[in-house]
Amino acid sequence: MYPATRCRSFRDDGVLSPRGFLHIIALPGVAELGVFALAVVLAATISVRLGAPAPKIHDEFSYLLAADTYVAGRATNPIHPFWKHFETFHVLQQPTYFSKFPPGQGLLLAFGWRLGGHPVVGAWLGVGMAASAICWMLRGWVPVRWALVGGVIAASHSELLAWGHRYDGAHVAVIGAALLIGASRRFSACRPARNAVIMVLGTALMAISRPFEGLVLVLFTAAGIATNAARNGRSWAAIRLPRTWIAATAVAVPCAALMAWNNGQVTGHPLRLPYIEYQETYGYSPLFLWQPLGPPKPYRHQVMQNFYTNLEVYSYRRLKTLKGFAEFLPSKLRDFSFSVFGCWLPLLPIFLRVWKVPAARTPLVTIGVLFGSLLAVPWFASAYAACAIPSACLVLTVWLRAAQRAMRGRGTPSIFLLVLIPTGAILNIAGTLQLTALHRKDWAIQRSAINQKLNRQGGKHLVMVHYASDHCPLDEWVYNRADIDRASVVWARDLGSKDNEQLATYFGDRQVWMVTPDDPIVGPRPVPISAATLRHRPDRLSSELKHDIDVR
Repeated sequence: MYPATRCRSFRDDGVLSPRGFLHIIALPGVAELGVFALAVVLAATISVRLGAPAPKIHDEFSYLLAADTYVAGRATNPIHPFWKHFETFHVLQQPTYFSKFPPGQGLLLAFGWRLGGHPVVGAWLGVGMAASAICWMLRGWVPVRWALVGGVIAASHSELLAWGHRYDGAHVAVIGAALLIGASRRFSACRPARNAVIMVLGTALMAISRPFEGLVLVLFTAAGIATNAARNGRSWAAIRLPRTWIAATAVAVPCAALMAWNNGQVTGHPLRLPYIEYQETYGYSPLFLWQPLGPPKPYRHQVMQNFYTNLEVYSYRRLKTLKGFAEFLPSKLRDFSFSVFGCWLPLLPIFLRVWKVPAARTPLVTIGVLFGSLLAVPWFASAYAACAIPSACLVLTVWLRAAQRAMRGRGTPSIFLLVLIPTGAILNIAGTLQLTALHRKDWAIQRSAINQKLNRQGGKHLVMVHYASDHCPLDEWVYNRADIDRASVVWARDLGSKDNEQLATYFGDRQVWMVTPDDPIVGPRPVPISAATLRHRPDRLSSELKHDIDVR
């Protein structure tokens, strides 16, 4: 039973009063649940409006492989006897067949796949959980009504919603960052043991999604806690409590053990990350600018050689020079700022005095530290900014609250804020639609259509992919399910007549097709080929396919 005073929040006509609404959302979990529902509805509506997303980026295919593996109840997959035909970007073929990425995003997609029958459901749930975690985090700084406002800002964040229509999002890192920041704020105020556990969980979530940026945020947060402890006896007392360390250790040890077990399953060594295994197998350009170029790798496929020795190396060498670094810096800052603040970025001039709001200073410094750490990385993707998004939502929320209080003190109506908040939300939703439209690529839609068409035909199919020498490495067609032999459609690289014939013999119960994405006549459509065609030399393959089309 709730206290009787809360029942008075209802007027005599049964309508909930504003005070009653505040009482309800102040209950534990209510505001977070409302933000979760809003975010999931927005993400699902966008996907329903645009249709199921077709994977396009290398990372998306790799995460889908991880999700497919987890759905099947496995931690990894055995090596395929014809793995050379299936070599592709961001996927290990040895010592096991699996994604190179940490398991966080794959687990999220697998959860949605199990729950809703499609991996995009996991992306929707990721949007909801990220927005809900940010709403909980904000309760440590602002009253619950403003935490709800911040939750709405997060639920309509253009980047979070755009990740809800893709498979390479970083919602897990956003959740982890929000838990870490929110618990560190509450650590010395109340229940240090519980908040220590939450900080460990947040750290673990970042470790299985965005480990580099997560490590930077953890170190910065730990420095902040240590600084507070030096100034505040209460913080120091919370740190010294034995139950704080016992509770944190009780959670940290199983998390570390699970990560080590996962590494061991994929790479054969508990301390060897799949990402490092892949880098040493295929990587030529280093992960950080201070590292030298690696030794040349024996690439078996021209498209992979072009990617690793041309595209990646060009970015690395350009940024190694002072001129190239200076030229790239503004675009990296712009992309990072848009990923962090979403479509609130054009409205930021309104927030010019935000530094004068004391509560906004620490999150602004946090954002700056995370951006500074990314300057050491040769590339940038929106997922790299995931750990800074909770801090950005905090900045926006505390500034809006400070502006509302200032207006009230001057007797100015707050109608400006009532217009600004929905305007920002609408801009972000519109920006999400623009981002998802830009993410759609013709070749990815064509590949997905071919895959669906062959699935509808029934039976089993083997699709050989033949690239031209100048094929764009970013448009990769060769990706497969976790269990290749049981998949209804298998995509394989054209390795020449002898290897192709052996592969076709192995998959003797399959209809064999050839796709030539770069051929102006054949185009990206499957052409049935016979065993005799497989025996032809690769340089005669294109003319043979053109002849088959003319005959049909």
